[in-house]
Amino acid sequence: AAIGQLRPSPQVVEEARTACVEALKHDTNVEVRYSAAKALGQLGGDEAVTALTEACRQYQPSDECMRRHVGVAAAAAIGQLRPSPQVVEEARTACVEALKHDTNVEVRYSAAKALGQLGGDEAVTALTEACRQYQPSDECMRRHVGVAAAAAIGQLR
Repeated sequence: AAIGQLRPSPQVVEEARTACVEALKHDTNVEVRYSAAKALGQLGGDEAVTALTEACRQYQPSDECMRRHVGVAAAAAIGQLRPSPQVVEEARTACVEALKHDTNVEVRYSAAKALGQLGGDEAVTALTEACRQYQPSDECMRRHVGVAAAAAIGQLR
């Protein structure tokens, strides 16, 4: 995450972004991938958004540790960025999918927050559904995801 706090030249930023994308995609250590996702959220750029979007979709339910840490960091990082129109739709779709289908409450929470930043009709629809979706018996999802969805609707532009 320290790389994301530096103010180096554009060439060095591009090299750091590429290194973080590679770490996010291929490193076997969850902490390295988590830190790479956070750094990409600060470095920005379309390549970062694309890699973060892939990370939101990448992990299987059986890989709970990666989903919980890397998926959360990726969704949160997408929400921090201002992606170009070319990649915003892909990022929004990945966050909608995570909000609707991921089994991890933290991933859904982060996806809801990111959708509040990304905006758009698809985001509003998914966030509205998330506010209504959870049954009283699913208190954890209602409390965390429902609250995040409602707050995200309030911050849509």
